[in-house]
Amino acid sequence: MSLSVRRQLRDATVACLQNAGIVGINTVSAWRQVQYSPEDLPALLVTDADASITTITNAMSEHDLSLEITVMTCGSPRMDDATEIAAAVLAAMGADPYFGGLATWSEPRGTTINGEVVGNAVAFLQITLNVKYRTPLWKM
Repeated sequence: MSLSVRRQLRDATVACLQNAGIVGINTVSAWRQVQYSPEDLPALLVTDADASITTITNAMSEHDLSLEITVMTCGSPRMDDATEIAAAVLAAMGADPYFGGLATWSEPRGTTINGEVVGNAVAFLQITLNVKYRTPLWKM
């Protein structure tokens, strides 16, 4: 069974970030971990958040997918590190907005500070990428 385009896009994002040579990143994952140890951080977590589908022709559907990349850092200064890593992530993702032909277009939708847990000295910064891709329209 072949992987869905949505899964391929998520996996391509993980591979892109693993190969980007972002200084200081210890972990890039597409799977949520319950707990990250200090050795795992700084880390990047790639998830697909939401998607919508629009029929554009009798044969094609256009998908609008939100990929979220969460930057997690620890130590001090946490937010400065997260901001530098986020800039490197955006540069890496901007190098191929078509995801090697999987997407028709992608663009950053926004970067938000999702929260900062001071007790564990961890900063979170979330980057949302808007990715468009097309698939054949399935009819029954």
